[in-house]
Amino acid sequence: MEPLRFRPRLEAIEDRVTPSVTPTEVFAAAFQTAQARETLRGLFQHLGEPMNVYEKPFWASFLPTLVQDSRAAHDDLAEFGNSLQTQSGSNATLAAALAPTLGRARALQAQAAANAFSAGVYAVGFGVPVQTVFPAPGPKTPPPFPGGAPFPDKKPTTPLNPQDDSGMTNTLPPVNASEWRTTASGLKIWDVVEGTGNAAVAGGNATVHYTGWLTSGTVFDSSRKDLATRPGVTGEPVDFSLKGVIQGWKEGIPGLKVGGIRRLFVPAALGYGAAGTSSIPPNSDLVFEVKLADVS
Repeated sequence: MEPLRFRPRLEAIEDRVTPSVTPTEVFAAAFQTAQARETLRGLFQHLGEPMNVYEKPFWASFLPTLVQDSRAAHDDLAEFGNSLQTQSGSNATLAAALAPTLGRARALQAQAAANAFSAGVYAVGFGVPVQTVFPAPGPKTPPPFPGGAPFPDKKPTTPLNPQDDSGMTNTLPPVNASEWRTTASGLKIWDVVEGTGNAAVAGGNATVHYTGWLTSGTVFDSSRKDLATRPGVTGEPVDFSLKGVIQGWKEGIPGLKVGGIRRLFVPAALGYGAAGTSSIPPNSDLVFEVKLADVS
């Protein structure tokens, strides 16, 4: 692999520039981009060769992760470049000094985007569902509220009907997103929408819409008709006793309000562990999205 010719910090100007991403994050993004490029180049050179029974499953599992990591690297590099460009916009001397670094950052940003696209194309070739690596675009972000958000300290609430699955995603949520918060047990929680009704309580009953994914992007179970993996699923919410669910749900569902949507990244130890199930391999980390329809 070619040496990485990229320095996230520059002597003599670093005190005048404060990028919104740390130097460590920028270097990690640059390193990931270079490594991903070499990995994809090596894969391309061997695509015409016969593969053994272990290689195809490996690539089908590895490439979606590479897509996500490359997209995350792209976003960090884009934020770094945008920050440098903004801060040097009114200072011609600083802009001239930063120009080489900004150019390298933009080149790496473009390479990261190309890596994500190529890895996605190869993943589809290895049997990964298209929607896993190329999810449909979400709704456009509305223009910013004049003067900033009216209630910046409040979590979003929802006018969505809690009895249906509106507002839920059809694809694996990004496992490296900054919105995840990690609990002491290792469970990760992402509140997408805060509901407005009663909250689920530990040991109580919860009626929910849900989808569960393996980290490869494969749906292993869902109450939603469009994503169902079992026969007879009608798309109606399902009632659970929170006494009889996996530990990740026992910890992650209480506190969710009716109408709210919460995502859970459940480590294998808080899920089905070494035993797995017929649809979940042993020692699998799991991702769930849950919308609370009712509590009792």
